[in-house]
Amino acid sequence: ANAENGADLTSDNVIDTMVNNRKNSKATIINVPVENGTFSVKIQEMIDTINSWMHQFGHAFNEGHPCTLTSSDGFILENRHANYQKYVFLQSPLPEKIVVEGLDEEPNRVEWIEHRTDLDFVYKNKKLTINLIKPDDEFTWQVLRIQAHRPEDDILETKF
Repeated sequence: ANAENGADLTSDNVIDTMVNNRKNSKATIINVPVENGTFSVKIQEMIDTINSWMHQFGHAFNEGHPCTLTSSDGFILENRHANYQKYVFLQSPLPEKIVVEGLDEEPNRVEWIEHRTDLDFVYKNKKLTINLIKPDDEFTWQVLRIQAHRPEDDILETKF
């Protein structure tokens, strides 16, 4: 990549740019200038922001692909390797609740990915209403996981 193809991003807009590009099936190319073998303070802050966010949500960001579910807020990706996991990307400020449509059955669990904090939900008439609570950390974009019944849930006993 070169500067003509890349974007000059900052710690304030890098995650928003990355997530919006992901939502729109676009790649993000970031210009990262190196000055005398080092990064400037602003570039290092941007890299640290990416690292902090990806540490929490990188799995959902990288492993997700578009799915048919819809949400009253944000957008949803499905885990390409484990289709029983769906990821809802929500931009701050967060609503009090969201409604997800398109699920065929009630999920086993709904949680913030960060710290696996369980979220209360109601599944009725193929609509999943999720009550949101404030996550522990402040990120521009938060991600929650909807987990359906997994094949391994049917295993009664594991023998070694």
